[in-house]
Amino acid sequence: MIPSCFLFVTIILQVFRIIAIEEIAPVPSDVKVTVQPRLVNMTWDCNITEEMRKYNYSVIICKSKEKINLDNCFYTFMVRPKVCVLHDGELLQIETERNVTVKNNWTEIQLFPEGTTRTSAQNISCTVFNVSFMNCSWEVGQDAPENTKYSFYLEDHREDCKQYKYDSFGRETACYFISLISVSTKYLYIYVAGKSNTTKIPFYDKWIIPYEHEILNAPGNIKFNFDSNEITWDKPVTRNKRSDHCFQFEINISSKYEKKNIIQRAKRNISLDNLNPKREHILKIRAYLLTTCNGGNIPGIWSEPLKFGNEAKITQKHLGIILTICIVFLICLLAFLCHRYQIFGKIFPRIPKPIDKLKDFPIKDTDTLENKGTGTERQSTHQKNEFTLFPVDEESD
Repeated sequence: MIPSCFLFVTIILQVFRIIAIEEIAPVPSDVKVTVQPRLVNMTWDCNITEEMRKYNYSVIICKSKEKINLDNCFYTFMVRPKVCVLHDGELLQIETERNVTVKNNWTEIQLFPEGTTRTSAQNISCTVFNVSFMNCSWEVGQDAPENTKYSFYLEDHREDCKQYKYDSFGRETACYFISLISVSTKYLYIYVAGKSNTTKIPFYDKWIIPYEHEILNAPGNIKFNFDSNEITWDKPVTRNKRSDHCFQFEINISSKYEKKNIIQRAKRNISLDNLNPKREHILKIRAYLLTTCNGGNIPGIWSEPLKFGNEAKITQKHLGIILTICIVFLICLLAFLCHRYQIFGKIFPRIPKPIDKLKDFPIKDTDTLENKGTGTERQSTHQKNEFTLFPVDEESD
């Protein structure tokens, strides 16, 4: 009986001793952590003690828990798709276990990319177009030096962008025509790194799902049936195969007299009532990828305008005839007005002729003078004749 009581008391005392003395697991010394795009690297002193080998060690970061082997002296953590981004900072913890979780003397740290705050790129936004191409733009850091150079990268390619847009200081603010032909993953990791001669620029990273940012091409094979007033079309090609219920179509029909804008889901045909086929109409269609199918509900590209209807048109020949008639009418009207109001006489008045005073004398006086003049002339002539015919005295000779 006494040995049993002694054993019981010993066990109770041992339990109280364990409770009173909190166990603290040792951790490696000289732990260093560096942050790179999508990667967290850890190294530590390889002097591993026997006490450390009694425990299991794990790293907790980005809501993930992974076991590490202390004998490796290093550990690399790769961020899983859509779990977290490192530019916002992430909490790093080390957990120790021996049957149960045991506390350790590791201090939690907040991880950030190396560099000066407020100098990295900000607010990256991307749009996918023509199925296999993407444009991305970003804002320059508020405190970024004027000599900052930004570079855009796709995680799968790790190739610098080939076509940039720049601000007034020559800093990159957008990357155009990024090829996604070889990208087949659902999630895409992108980041913008920075360089400067005066300060360290941290990177800015982001996870995107390409088809959530896709601007759809225009629907194809658009046709109008005059007999049934029915419009049919094909859905646009997308990065991922989509069923009809994932699409929403916007049909725009306009004429000189009316405009219609119709929204329709799934169906790729529509019948139009009260449409006058004698009037010319212009038809355009664009598509949306709905959010219910993980789309961005972004308006797609309008189709090329399709004209239909038999409305009479004024050709160049008709226009020439009308213009000729108008010109002839204006010339006749101008001639009539000029004649009616003697406009040319007012604009170009007649120049007065010089007055002939001889012609202004009375007719009698003129005749008298003429008679007198005629008589005198005759008398003078007669005298001349008489003088000429006067006989010469021969005796005087």
